[in-house]
Amino acid sequence: SIVIRDKLWLALGKEIRIYQPGSESSFTVLESSLVQPGTGDVTSGSYTSQQGGRAYFGHNDGKVTIYSTKDYACLGNVKVSDYKINSLAFAGYYLWAAYRTGKIYVYDISTTPWTIKKDWRAHDGQVAGLILDPSSIWTLRRLQVTSIGHDQSIRLWDGMLEDDWLDNAMHDADVEYCTFHEIKASVVTWNVGASNPMEVRGDFIGDAIHVEDRPELLVFGFQEVVDLEDR
Repeated sequence: SIVIRDKLWLALGKEIRIYQPGSESSFTVLESSLVQPGTGDVTSGSYTSQQGGRAYFGHNDGKVTIYSTKDYACLGNVKVSDYKINSLAFAGYYLWAAYRTGKIYVYDISTTPWTIKKDWRAHDGQVAGLILDPSSIWTLRRLQVTSIGHDQSIRLWDGMLEDDWLDNAMHDADVEYCTFHEIKASVVTWNVGASNPMEVRGDFIGDAIHVEDRPELLVFGFQEVVDLEDR
């Protein structure tokens, strides 16, 4: 359940019902529940005031359903994962999603399809919940997101993703402060296939690297390297 303005959105199984507490005559806002075919049980929810107000609900099949908070119309259904979404939270313009795998994903929902801005393993077990603390902006001078895990730990994250923002800003401005030049590289790969070194053709290296056109960088890789004893 989540409270959006003066309405209570309550999910039970696949259905979502909307109530208006304090109003006995119109306590039930909608006569029928909100349900979308092809989605699993609702497991989490979050709200943003962007674009006139939208409610986002996560499902146990990795889908996210979007509803308008004005007319309660379904605005979309997005498949973001194959795993159960345990919790959702908005931090600025990004939607944070916590999964049973212990990972947290941050999505930019302004793009189509959604863009993954960052993902990482936050807990050893499932992530039970995400909580955004807006007051941390003026109390701690940072936007703080708290995650709660089944590993009996609570961890704090930078809701502004400041380090990533700085990295992207530096990358965008690298032409102003750096000079670049091209280098010549030779990329060689050998499909070993359980062969031993004596079976390599004598001209193998010569075919890959030419003295008259020498590369500055040599990248050498292997494929299908297996234990010769298992052959």
